[in-house]
Order: sequence, then C-alpha cells, then structure tokens
Amino acid sequence: MELKLATAEKQVLEELVKLVQSRGLCGENGGWKEFLDAKDKKKIGSPNDPSKRSHDELVAFLTTFKKKQDLQVLKCHANFLLIEKLEQECPGNDTPEQSLVRLTVEHPAYSVDYSFEPHSEDWFVSDVGVKTSKVMESTDLVAVDCEMVLCDDGSEGLVRVGVVDRDLKLVQSRGLCGENGGWKEFLDAKDKKKIGSPNDPSKRSHDELVAFLTTFKKKQDLQVLKCHANFLLIEKLEQECPGNDTPEQSLVRLTVEHPAYSVDYSFEPHSEDWFVSDVGVKTSKVMESTDLVAVDCEMVLCDDGSEGLVRVGVVDRDLKVILDEFVKPDKPVVDYRTDITGITAEDIEKATLSLVDIQPFLSNGAILVGHSLNKDLEVLKIDHPKLIDTALVFKYPNARKPRRASLNNLCKSILGYEVRKAGVSHDCVNDATAAMKLALAVIEKRANTTIPPSKEMLEVEKAKLFIHKIPHNVTSEELEQVLSGEFTLDVKPAKTSRGCYCAFVVFRSSKEADQAFENVDGDQGQDSFGLPQKLVIFKLTSGSKVSIYVRKMVEDGST
Repeated sequence: MELKLATAEKQVLEELVKLVQSRGLCGENGGWKEFLDAKDKKKIGSPNDPSKRSHDELVAFLTTFKKKQDLQVLKCHANFLLIEKLEQECPGNDTPEQSLVRLTVEHPAYSVDYSFEPHSEDWFVSDVGVKTSKVMESTDLVAVDCEMVLCDDGSEGLVRVGVVDRDLKLVQSRGLCGENGGWKEFLDAKDKKKIGSPNDPSKRSHDELVAFLTTFKKKQDLQVLKCHANFLLIEKLEQECPGNDTPEQSLVRLTVEHPAYSVDYSFEPHSEDWFVSDVGVKTSKVMESTDLVAVDCEMVLCDDGSEGLVRVGVVDRDLKVILDEFVKPDKPVVDYRTDITGITAEDIEKATLSLVDIQPFLSNGAILVGHSLNKDLEVLKIDHPKLIDTALVFKYPNARKPRRASLNNLCKSILGYEVRKAGVSHDCVNDATAAMKLALAVIEKRANTTIPPSKEMLEVEKAKLFIHKIPHNVTSEELEQVLSGEFTLDVKPAKTSRGCYCAFVVFRSSKEADQAFENVDGDQGQDSFGLPQKLVIFKLTSGSKVSIYVRKMVEDGST
C-alpha cells in the first residue's frame, strides 16, 4: 500500500487517519498519538489534527499498517470516499463512462446491494481509492459474469467466471509483440505513406491480419494465441443454436456448459512443456468433425507431490485400441500406487516413450472423450477444446448440487456391466473403452443423460434429514430437541457471524429418518425441488420463538 499512498490526495489521507483514530487502530508502532509522540519528541503543542500535518507525515504513519485486515479496512474506506467524491461533483463534467458509474452508485438499491463486509482474509479489496484522484477519469472497461452453485451450507459457490476487455482484442489488450513489434508498429511500417489508416483489426483485411500474427515466433506467445482461439471456438459453440448440433456436438455442449467445466478445465498451459491444440485457429467447420478418441491415464506420485504419467490408453470410435503404452515419468517416483494402477517399477523400466511423444498424438482435431478427463489432460499437459467428459455429461435427477456419477455406476446404469470389480486395479484401456461406450450410447442409441441413483446411494441419502435456515442464535443442543431418535448432527457453519446456518441429521437407517420426520411437529409442504419439508416453529431457552425448515433428502417413494 505504501507506493499507492504516495499518489493519494491529502484529503483522502486525512480521512484515513481520522478513521484510524475513531476505530483505535494501531500500526506497527502504535496509533496516531504514539506516532506523533515519537516524531515530535522535542516539539511542544504540535497539532494532532491530521489536516494540520503534511502529506508526507500522513503517508509515513499509514505505511506502518501491515496487517491484511487493517489494510482492507483502510482501502474500503478510501473506496467509499472515492464514490462519495464522485457523487459530490458536477455531473456535467462526467465522461460517458463516469455517467454510467454515477447512475449505478446513485441508484437507491446501490447501498444495499453493495454493502459488503470484505474484512475477512479471503476477500480482495481494490486499492483504486488510494491512488491519484484521476483514477475516475479512466475509460478502461472490463465486463465480468459468474456462474454459481448452491453449497451445502446454504451459500453460493463460484464455479465459472468469464471476463472480457473493452476491445476484445487479445494482442492489443496484452501488449504482445511479434518479431517486428506490436500491432501499432506493424501498421506504422505497413502504412508509412497512408494518413488515417484504421487501427481497428476489423477494418483490416484477412491477409493483413495473417501477416501480423505470423510475426509471433516465441512458443509462449503462440500458446497464448492458440489458447485464446480455443476459448473463442467454445464461446462460438455456446452462442450457436443447439438445434443445429450433431449428436457429438451436443455432448461437447453438455460438457462445456456444465457449471464445473470452467473450474475443472482452467489450465494455465503457458509453460514450455504444455502442448496447446491449434484446432481453434483452423476453419470454423472444425467443430463439425465427428471423430472421437477416448483416453485414460494411469498416474503415480512423484517426489515433488505432483502426479506423473506412466501409462496411457487410447481407443477410437470403433473401440479399437490405438495406443497402450507405458510412459517414462520425468521426475522420481515415490509411490507407484500399484494397488490402484497395477503398475510396478519394472513396468516403467521398459518404457521408451516420454510425454512429448504422446502429446501430438492426441491433438489432431478429434473430440477427446474420457471420464473426469480434466485429470488426464492435466497430467498429459494438453490443452484441447473439443471434449466430451462423461463425468459432466451424465447427471442424477433433482440434484441440488452437481453430484458426479462414478464410471462404475455409469456403466452399471447405462451399459449393464461393471467396468471394474472391487479390489481389482485400474486398466486405462478398459476405462477409455467404457467412456467411449457411454458417449456412443447417447450418440447412437439416444441413451438418457439423466440417470437414476444407485440403491446404495439412495439408502445413504434416505437415512438423512436436512435442517436449514437456522437462525444464528439457535444452539446445537436446542436444535436436537426438535428431532426424535438416535442421530448425529453435522453442523455447517454460516458464512457470516449473524447469518443462518444449516445441518445434516444422520440416522442409522432410512426407516429411523422417516420416523423422525414423521414425529416433527410442523406444517408440511415441499421445497423448490419438490422434496418434502416441514416448517417448524419452537421456543428457545431464552424464551424467543424461531422458525426452521426440516427437509427429507429424497422424494417419498424413491427406490
């Protein structure tokens, strides 16, 4: 924060020191009074008023604050002052961008919608408020949107985030340079005698764009460009009408539109040993390809805690094995996980292939198929946009949060057989074959992607009840009085100190859970998913009345 404070307006610094005084905050050398006492040892009657102190003195004091929580408080207040200053200024001087900011912050709902309390460790507080006052004059725009899911404590969890800049031009926005410089230098050299030539890439010809982009030779720059092209390919698929999809494309769509996709496949493939597929820079018809290749890998634990590839199995659409090879890991192995992988040190000694031999083989433009394919691609160090992940394609009905079916459960439900028996080690060829069969079951036989949960899963869920919207002042002991029978209470704490929390109630059997729900004294209804629940109103030991909801985990009659 020290460097930023040097450019802050004196009035902002004065207000921050007043905040410190009012809250009794202390830096490394104490509070404002202690700072002045140490500084003005021989001065009598030195002013305590921050407005009577110099800019440098205020900066010197505020830079003694090092704790993250204190810095967050200071930056929050500086940001508040920045918006307050905008509201006080004449709207007639606003830029078009500022006018939209003004419309936002002056809306009656703004103070409610944006009344965050970002003082916990996991919040990030912007420091724009402590920068120069000209920060509001910036016209840079960045758009952001997120996808959220419901977590078991009743809060929302981030699973996908999309960000675009104002111009959507990657090279320009990142300031990337080819062998002859950036876009501007390229145009200056090309248009020496032309005045007013357009800088906008959309105003230039296809050949000119190609000529500029081919000046990029560094592998890292090429990886960035190919990654972005692959991102645009998927973005284009998401924007197109699903009604025109081939059966193969529809499974790619189910994969990339799953809430977990952006998290599972958020690789950073810019290091030298990653292989980035170039399908995104090929013809737009590349998504129409129906070629399928299924892949599965076996991994071992390396001495640095990472996973190393030791075997890869690949099958084509006809279920023909086109690759089954051991791979020599590039790091020392500390655990071969033989009980899981079936692989020993002797197997690896025979390996002749390395990671770089495998990567190009799997990046020829075909759609890659697999179960939890992100784990395989991460160990293969391959970034490829055309994917069918059977862990994301198939889902259970009425799932409150995306619960993934195991490959074994999918095979039992869709294909009628177990891919592996209990206690038997994995076989990557068998797993790749199973993933391909699952994809083909949907493509060729129109199998339903919503599958019924197994009897074992249902029994576990039926043996639970869920209590939610529990006020913060209700203790676990008081909560237990609502229910009958023997059970274990699994409390999920609230996200905020005064927020509602929730709890799972685990019984020994579904019969006991049903009886406990029956005994609950409350008005029965259904939640938004159609699950049975009761509204319970009861009195606390303090004498106050509170309400909670007790809900079953599955529908009545589920078998």
